[in-house]
Amino acid sequence: MLLKCSRRARLDSLVAKHCNTLQCTATRYNTLQHAATHYNTLQHAATRCNMLQHAATHCNTLQHTATRCNTLQHAATRCNMLQHAATCCNTLQHAATQCLCRHVSYST
Repeated sequence: MLLKCSRRARLDSLVAKHCNTLQCTATRYNTLQHAATHYNTLQHAATRCNMLQHAATHCNTLQHTATRCNTLQHAATRCNMLQHAATCCNTLQHAATQCLCRHVSYST
């Protein structure tokens, strides 16, 4: 009977060790699973960050283009004003020439 108890105690000890090993493995698995989930979340955040960074770069390019367009538009408006002034000046010059010609012809 003592021998049976001794075997039983050894068997219980082995089962307990095995159970502890399985429990430790399960805990480690849960920890790794949690780490993997965390890694996936960080990877997703990094991908989103890269997308936002790309969008910001694109936005800066568009902003630069818009500024350049506004500058060109301002220059075009100024050019149109100068063209209008030149046309006006030519008209006045023509009128002055006509006036001088009439004045000269009346004087003689």
